[in-house]
Amino acid sequence: MPSVPVVDATNVESNQNLPIELETAKPELKLLKTKKMLAMASTLSSSAEERLERASFIHYREHIEEGDTVIIYIDSKNIKSVVVQRGKTISMKNGALRHEFLIGKRYGSRVSATAGHVFALRPNPTLWSKALIRHTQILYSHDIATIIHLLDIKPGSVICESGTGSGSLTHALAVACGHNGHVYTHDIVEERVKSAEKCLEEHGLGVHSTVDCRNVCEEPFFV
Repeated sequence: MPSVPVVDATNVESNQNLPIELETAKPELKLLKTKKMLAMASTLSSSAEERLERASFIHYREHIEEGDTVIIYIDSKNIKSVVVQRGKTISMKNGALRHEFLIGKRYGSRVSATAGHVFALRPNPTLWSKALIRHTQILYSHDIATIIHLLDIKPGSVICESGTGSGSLTHALAVACGHNGHVYTHDIVEERVKSAEKCLEEHGLGVHSTVDCRNVCEEPFFV
């Protein structure tokens, strides 16, 4: 976000870099315009922070809010993902859990359901690989870590992936390549492409990835 100039509203007369219209205006007009500038800067800052906070796979915050993607850890073989929405309920072997009971809780908290308890965790590629809906056979964290290491993937890397599948590896690659990198992933099944694109966008990774429906054996990678 471009920097927004901030003018000291408590000492308008002492500012030497004020615009000409502020220099020549009456004192009360100066103060009014200055307050508007400060309000605009505050609004822009708040909007940027909100966008960053919703990118939950990259930008963390301490407490769960409505709209967050949360990993519900029941046990090592039962891990689910929910987008927190008031009025919704998730059902599992430990009973039912209303989404309202998650809002305001600290990530990592133990939360009571109707027939037991669960843990509300921040999403990351490792947990996501266990919680996602599988359209295909997927890779898990051990294999993914080996791939990232052997290919020397790091912030700024540009990656081409053939076979998006369920998006498990794609999520890990998008996180590994960082803000300055990009993942181009391809799949021949349009349904899988749309599903992966939707998930990546919801998880704040849409700007770091491009999902394309194509057969890379017939058409070359597009970078």
